[in-house]
Amino acid sequence: MPFATRFASDHELRRPWVGRKTPFERRERRRHRRRAHDPFGRLLAMKITAVRTAIVRGTKDWNFVRIETDEGVSGTGEGHPGAGVAALVEERLTPLLIDRDPMNVEPPYHRLLAETTGDSTAGSLVGAIGGVEAALWDLTGRALNVLRGLSLAELERMTEQIAAVREEIGEGVDLCIDCHASYSVRDALLLAERLEPLNLMFL
Repeated sequence: MPFATRFASDHELRRPWVGRKTPFERRERRRHRRRAHDPFGRLLAMKITAVRTAIVRGTKDWNFVRIETDEGVSGTGEGHPGAGVAALVEERLTPLLIDRDPMNVEPPYHRLLAETTGDSTAGSLVGAIGGVEAALWDLTGRALNVLRGLSLAELERMTEQIAAVREEIGEGVDLCIDCHASYSVRDALLLAERLEPLNLMFL
């Protein structure tokens, strides 16, 4: 599809008139020409501008990584819990990430592994790199607008599977489902509501 046709389709609600381009359109067209795109014409060549960390102290040091870009899109990931992980992200990994394309996840991930091979803090570094990778995938999903929660069909299918296990083992056996913080608050509440009759030991 020609750029002009695609642009008009994407932005027709913003255009109060037809026949001449607004300053916004001219700026976007110049930007469009010099940036890479996916097969649908969306801009992809954003750059990482900052990598930030946060530590939530509890029974352990829970480490979180936030990656920010020049397009205003960001992503958050959880690194391995433990002391020193956040410092490794900031001191060892951040210089290897700045100005990289965050949506091309595998090259920067493999570069982090290659550049830190043989490091004396290898165990903690793997946890730090895991947090960075999770943040990169989260950022990619947000940029492409593909992040979503569980559908009702998926919730029902999971409920049916767990109900089948309960029926097979009977009520005399404890049944535990470990979600391991894999769900949003919405999905966790919906799932808990559906599983309540199954008398789980924990969820």
